[in-house]
Amino acid sequence: ALPVDITCDVPAQCPLFAIDCEMCKTSETEYVLTSVAVVNEKLECVYQTLVKPDDPIVDYVTEFSGITEEMLADVTTRLEDVHEKLAEIIPHNSILVGHSLENDLMALKMTHRYIIDTSVLYSEGGMKKKLRSLAKQILKLDIQKDASGHDPTEDAVASMKLAQYFLKEGNKDTKLAPGVSLFALADVCHKKGSVVDLP
Repeated sequence: ALPVDITCDVPAQCPLFAIDCEMCKTSETEYVLTSVAVVNEKLECVYQTLVKPDDPIVDYVTEFSGITEEMLADVTTRLEDVHEKLAEIIPHNSILVGHSLENDLMALKMTHRYIIDTSVLYSEGGMKKKLRSLAKQILKLDIQKDASGHDPTEDAVASMKLAQYFLKEGNKDTKLAPGVSLFALADVCHKKGSVVDLP
């Protein structure tokens, strides 16, 4: 795979889909997918499922993931099933939206040609803000209030709303006007970046 010029334009009329995943630990350093949700531009949840990892879970990290042993006890959906479903839902020319999206993509063990990472869009001085903070600051939304863990659909909706707000209003901190190509963000912020074109 070769990097594509950062200044290239995303094809017109690309649909946006936001995705969020929750992960549990199968070792001290290994996180695996246990829940995934996808929402469309209308903020409708088009896919949500629990996922049974191949390896035994050693820590459910329930306070963050919202996942418990009981929730996964009868789950039969595996990562390969998620891959098949996402391939049906998300077109190749779509834009995938998420917050700190690299973590979700690593858990999904997948790549996507066009992405919008809201943690990058709204970063300040190279520092990324938490989704909860951005939702409160930009959207005036209170999310992740449940002590039992995160809701991937709620987080995906928040990411989509943040991306849509950016596309409509721009970002004063980066001096990007509404409607400006997102790829211009790298130049304005003096960052290096690329879009990977995978075969």
